[in-house]
Amino acid sequence: MRSGIKTVIAVCYGFIGVLVVIAGVCLWISLQRFKATALRTEGTVIRFTKIESHQGEKTNTQLQYLVQYRVEDKQYTVSVSSFYPAYSIGQKVMVLYSPDDPEQSKIDSFQEISLGPLFSIGVGSIFIIFALFYRR
Repeated sequence: MRSGIKTVIAVCYGFIGVLVVIAGVCLWISLQRFKATALRTEGTVIRFTKIESHQGEKTNTQLQYLVQYRVEDKQYTVSVSSFYPAYSIGQKVMVLYSPDDPEQSKIDSFQEISLGPLFSIGVGSIFIIFALFYRR
C-alpha cells in the first residue's frame, strides 16, 4: 500500500511539473513573438513607488517603476516591478511596444522578457525530477 501512495504522490508532482513547464514554455513563446514584432523606443523612468506587504513579522518591499515613452507625438507609460533597485529616476531604458497598440508595452530587459518563463520552467523541472526520484 505504501508504494501505491508514493506512486500517486509522484504522479501528482510530475503532472504539476509538466503543467508548469508547459505554462513557462507558452509564456516564453508569447514573449519572444511579442519581442520579434514589437517596435522599440527609448523611455525614461519618471517615478518609483515602494510597495510593502506584511506576512507575519516579515515585510517585503517591492519597487514599482513608471517609465514614460513617446510614440508618434503621444505619450504612454509602462510600469515594471522589482524586489531590488533596478532603475533610477531619469534613467533611459528601451521600451518594446506593439505597432498595432502602443499601450501594449514592456521594458526590454531580461527581468521583463525572460525571467518569468525561465523561473516557471525551472520550478516545473524540479517538480518533474522530484517525481522521477520519489518513487525509488
